[in-house]
Amino acid sequence: MVMVLLLPQTIIAQQKQMFHFGLLITYSMSYQKDSNDVQSVRKLPMELLVNDSVSLFRSIKKARKDSVDYYSEKEPNMISVPGPVSKFEYQIVKKKGAVTTYDPVFGMGPDLKELVIGVYQEDPDFLPWQITADTLTKAGFLCQKATLDFAGRHWTAWFAPEIPISDGPYKFCGLPGLIISMSDVKGYWRFDLMEMKKVQCEVAINFQDWYRLKQFEKKTFSWNVKIMKAMCLLFLRQPA
Repeated sequence: MVMVLLLPQTIIAQQKQMFHFGLLITYSMSYQKDSNDVQSVRKLPMELLVNDSVSLFRSIKKARKDSVDYYSEKEPNMISVPGPVSKFEYQIVKKKGAVTTYDPVFGMGPDLKELVIGVYQEDPDFLPWQITADTLTKAGFLCQKATLDFAGRHWTAWFAPEIPISDGPYKFCGLPGLIISMSDVKGYWRFDLMEMKKVQCEVAINFQDWYRLKQFEKKTFSWNVKIMKAMCLLFLRQPA
C-alpha cells in the first residue's frame, strides 16, 4: 500500500533530541471508543515527564517500546508492515511558547525503510481557559476548577495551585497549578492523576536515523490523516 499525501509538508532534518527530567507524573487516561456504547471504555496509563523548562507527554507503552528500541538499535526492516500505527504513539513536547506534537500516525513507508513522523506546533495561547472560584479535593489536593473549549469538546479541569507546575496531560497547560483531573463534559475522555514521584532520567526522541520528520501546519496535518484513513479503507475494500 502506497500512501500519497496530497497536502504540502516540509521535510525536517533528522535530529536526535535528548531531554533530562526530574519529575514523573502518571495519569490514567480513559476514553470511550464508541460514543453510543458505554461498554467501549478503554484505559491507558500515560506519563508526563517534567523539568524546569520542558515536559514530555506520552503513553507508558510508547515509553517502554522506545526504551527497548533505543538500546537495541532496531533496524527499519524489523518493523512489521507499512501503513498507519496506533493513534497513541504520539509524543507531545511542551516548552515556553510552543507545544510540539510528534505523531507517527502515517506509519512505515511502503519500502519499510523509514518511519514517517508528522510534526506540528501550536502556541500555548490556543487554550482559552476560564478559571472559576469552585474548589474540590482531588487525589488529596485542594483543586480549583477551570473550563475550556478545545477540539470540539467542552472540558473541565481541576488543578492544584499548591503544585506550581503549569502543565497537565495531553496538550493541556497554562493553568496556575498542575492539572490533577480533566474530562470532557460528555465523559468520552478523562485524565486522572495516579502518581507523582521524583526521578532522574534521560529520554531520547527521534533517535533513529531512519525516522523522517515532516513538518505540517496543524490543519494540514489533520487533513492528511483523514486522507490516509480514507485510502486505507479503499485499500482494504479492494478484492484480493
